[in-house]
Amino acid sequence: MYAADMNSARFSGGVTTTGVVLFPIQFTWPHGGRSVFLSGSFNGWTELVPMSQVEGCPNVFQAVYAVPHGSHEYKFLVDGEWRHDEQQPHKNGEYGIVNTFDARPMLMEVPQVQSCSDTMNSMEVDNGLVHRISAVALNQAMPRISEEDILVYRHRIALYLTGHTAYELLPESGKVVALDVALPVRQAFHILSEQGIPLAPLWDFHKEKFVGVVSASDFILILRELLKHGSNLTEEELETHSIAAWKQGKAYMTGQVDGHGRPIPKDLIYASPCDNLKDVALKILQNGIAIVPVIHSSSEDGSHPQLLHLASLSGILKCICRYFKHCPNSLPILQLPIYAIPLGTWVPRIGETSSRSFAMLRLTASLSSALNMLVEAKVSSIPIVDDNDSLVDIYCRSDITALAKGRAYTHNLNEMTVHQALQWGQDSNPPYERTQRCQMCLRTDTLLKVMEQLSNPGVRRLVIVEAGSNRVEGIISLTDIFRCLSSSSNEHSFTVSYLKNNCGLSLESALRASKYVHFETPKNPDSVIAVLKNHGFSETQITRLISKRPRILISDVKRTILPKLDFLVSKGVSMPDLAYILSSNPALFATSLENQIVPSYNFLSNVLKSDEKIFLAMKRYPRLMGYNPYDVLSSNINTLLANGVAECDIASTLCSLPSTLVRSPDKFKDMVEEAKDMGFNPCKPVFMVALFAMNSMSKPTWKRKMEVFKKLGWSEEEVLEAFRRYPTFVRVSEDKFVMTTDFLVNKMGFSPSVIAKHPRILLTSMEKKIVPRGLFALDLLSKGVIKRLNLKSLFGPSDHVFIENFINRHKAEASQLLKLYHEKLDLSKNWRIDGGRRLGIVEASLTAIFSPSASSPATVYGWYTSSAVLVLCSELSESGKDPTAAVIMSSSESIGQWCSLLQSSQSSSSFTASGSRSQ
Repeated sequence: MYAADMNSARFSGGVTTTGVVLFPIQFTWPHGGRSVFLSGSFNGWTELVPMSQVEGCPNVFQAVYAVPHGSHEYKFLVDGEWRHDEQQPHKNGEYGIVNTFDARPMLMEVPQVQSCSDTMNSMEVDNGLVHRISAVALNQAMPRISEEDILVYRHRIALYLTGHTAYELLPESGKVVALDVALPVRQAFHILSEQGIPLAPLWDFHKEKFVGVVSASDFILILRELLKHGSNLTEEELETHSIAAWKQGKAYMTGQVDGHGRPIPKDLIYASPCDNLKDVALKILQNGIAIVPVIHSSSEDGSHPQLLHLASLSGILKCICRYFKHCPNSLPILQLPIYAIPLGTWVPRIGETSSRSFAMLRLTASLSSALNMLVEAKVSSIPIVDDNDSLVDIYCRSDITALAKGRAYTHNLNEMTVHQALQWGQDSNPPYERTQRCQMCLRTDTLLKVMEQLSNPGVRRLVIVEAGSNRVEGIISLTDIFRCLSSSSNEHSFTVSYLKNNCGLSLESALRASKYVHFETPKNPDSVIAVLKNHGFSETQITRLISKRPRILISDVKRTILPKLDFLVSKGVSMPDLAYILSSNPALFATSLENQIVPSYNFLSNVLKSDEKIFLAMKRYPRLMGYNPYDVLSSNINTLLANGVAECDIASTLCSLPSTLVRSPDKFKDMVEEAKDMGFNPCKPVFMVALFAMNSMSKPTWKRKMEVFKKLGWSEEEVLEAFRRYPTFVRVSEDKFVMTTDFLVNKMGFSPSVIAKHPRILLTSMEKKIVPRGLFALDLLSKGVIKRLNLKSLFGPSDHVFIENFINRHKAEASQLLKLYHEKLDLSKNWRIDGGRRLGIVEASLTAIFSPSASSPATVYGWYTSSAVLVLCSELSESGKDPTAAVIMSSSESIGQWCSLLQSSQSSSSFTASGSRSQ
């Protein structure tokens, strides 16, 4: 190492072996420092690799360094001191405690957001969706994108692509190059290099049609085949081989021959000008090709074809960018940074074992090693880096054609380096072509920016580099973009369109439903919808039914749907009730008629004695018919009978509150015993109401509500007394209970014990009854019209009785009292919502809190006083809102009184003393 005590450090050039394949790894030091360096066994402990500070994270340093296969050790030099990261694997080594990791070329399955064709198996950037972001490295919330969002974006892009044709790809002017199959191989690749194109269609004069494509991949295979036999290729040998002869030899070499040893002919993959862009893109993606010739023929038999254009993904991508750039709201993913999207191939972080290998080469690597990697690893380009792993260039498949023009193939390719091969290309191609071919981007660039770069002619991939150092972080190719944003098949296109256009589902709902149902023709779905409409289902009910159970669209109408509908109709159910029951519980369509529906109906008939009551029970609990009557209903009914519950009460509950009786038998028995322990008599009808209330909430919910009751001054006995009098009062929401109790106690002056004797009032509407009647009664009390307040007489009667008792009986003042009452009604309607909680109207006369001598009385939203105000402020604080938003004050006296009140009421609130003072 640098020194035995590791106190000194020196820089030394990296040592590389010609032809060794290196795999970049991202190292992270998250523990701060002024200067941080990296060294390890992968560079012989002879080099200090500077680490860069991550922007926005002053304590995090990163470096990407390419290492060979094998097990490695490493340490960090932080401010002159050698240290290891305790959060990463480590062990005792020659230099003390060192971190360790393995760099092995493992190909692991990576979660993908779309299905891909097995034929699409290129690895450069085409090796699947690999993306890893270090939680330590980024001290910010990473934007997230769900699979459902991607499905929506895919569908929107698919709609655009299917609505535009290949004809739109044709330029106003341009040229296309086609080669004759009789042309010598050397001359063909010389033309490709001269024209600066990676491939060209092949024309057969004898057959008078296009028969294939010749590309740089063909030249690579030729060179590798000759290298296998250990011979150098001469210009004369290439001159004698025609393209047709090579294609035939390639078929024998790859085993693509029939039983008689003859090459199996392949049909040319091409597109018509009338083909939509989605079909063109799918042809490219599914066949693993770079271009699709656009060929037009005016003859029905396809004779006399005309080559119009070579369609590519970059041309289609340019159309997408041009369209969606002007309507970004329809495709928000375009504004996300690429690191937040499952896209491209990224350098794995240290310690990762689930990502695919990411290979790079040095300039000193042999050309033969590059050729082997291009073919065997199925990559289309290889980043070329210097000793600091900074990007220098890219060696692509298309660069191979330069060897034909420069006659480099006459040399021994094992002796030629990548640097020399790149020099051939630089001498052969114009500078602008090489600049376009090697383009870079940053991880923070938006997807739209990356797409616009890739849509430029000649740009097939972007290298993701670290800002400043140009160290390679990943690669994104054209294929990656289309794999992420377009489906590799159109198997669900018709299904989604049908669900959206014929069934009324939203795009998002249609995409979700298409995961569970697939059909290619409208015949069966149309039949299902027609039957439903004939049985009284509205369009809204059909939409709800299909969104809940999309597979009904592929159900057999005669065998599955009609028998169930006919059975229920035969029992006398009305069409509206039938539609309501089945749209609320579409699972009945998948339930056996003979084994489940008929036995359940017969059981209910024995208990309820009426078809009308059965349908009433089904409307109130549509899932009722889905329970096994003999395992659940029969057992629970027997439990009730054994405890003395009358049959008429059981039948009444089954009809009006059927969900009470479908609990599991064991839990139902426990609930019965608990109700008895609370003092309920099974012989009285209220016992069944208590079971319904207990069944409607979980134990934690019951406990939480008890805490709220106690916080607002209720004793446990008062809660139980109210529950025994009117069990369903516990189903009122906690917010409603807080507001109602506070108004009745602190505004009206009623005690909790009085409210507990009339718990039904807690379910009464605050806006329509409690607030207007309460404020009206307080005014009557202050005017001497009434002498005292009675809870039951105020809030129990109907509106008609209330007006008779409190207004019409005072004939002389009736008109004025009625006007005053209407004012209170109008005032109570001025409620507002804040953070999901009703805070009420603005009232400026709450002298119960603030002294009437204050120069400007405090204004409180709602009728919150004392403890209820504190509960409100506590809830606002916990939800991240400013508690002072509940109160508006305009004088220092009021503020002082408010703070004093908060401190004095600390015992009745969840506010702390410090919290009170801070407010």
